[in-house]
Amino acid sequence: MIAIEIGVWKNFIAGRDGAFKTLYDRCVDGLFAFGCHYTPDEELVKDSIHDLFVDLYRYRTQLSHEVNVKAYLFSALRRRILNSVSKTKQQEERIADHPDNDFHAVWDAETILIQDEEQAHALACLRNEIRNLPGKQKEVLYLRFTSELEYEQVAAIMGISPASARTLVYRAIKTLRNNMNRVSVSPLLWMIFQSGHKK
Repeated sequence: MIAIEIGVWKNFIAGRDGAFKTLYDRCVDGLFAFGCHYTPDEELVKDSIHDLFVDLYRYRTQLSHEVNVKAYLFSALRRRILNSVSKTKQQEERIADHPDNDFHAVWDAETILIQDEEQAHALACLRNEIRNLPGKQKEVLYLRFTSELEYEQVAAIMGISPASARTLVYRAIKTLRNNMNRVSVSPLLWMIFQSGHKK
């Protein structure tokens, strides 16, 4: 999880000693985990993060002082990775729907300590249903629930409107609820995503 005080970001832009290293140290692990959801190529993710920070340093005086740092960095990294893997819109869509790119790592119900067997079964079923969702629906759930981003931030990262982000979440949860006989899905989502979040 990336937690950056706006003061660190502003100090970085201002060129203060140590601010760039602080920014990098606080962000690199979260960015790496995030990037690996888009490609299994860990070296590509590392290179993309490296290039991202090189450009951040190079153009720091042109950056906005008032941004959501996590959303800004996630969006920039996602764009770099997808551009590296694919140069066309059609190929990018295939990447988003690739079975290896299903964000399933954060949905491992077996990592959750659950006393109630019925609840454990429901979580396992939900995990399997999530894997069957379209790529963009899985992505929007990951960003909304695991990364705890607002809809406006999710939309900026995915390159869609906030309304579209809300619609994707609504459709995903509706599909999950229907497939699970209208079980209350949202609390289960939070349990699964927060479990993955604490790894």
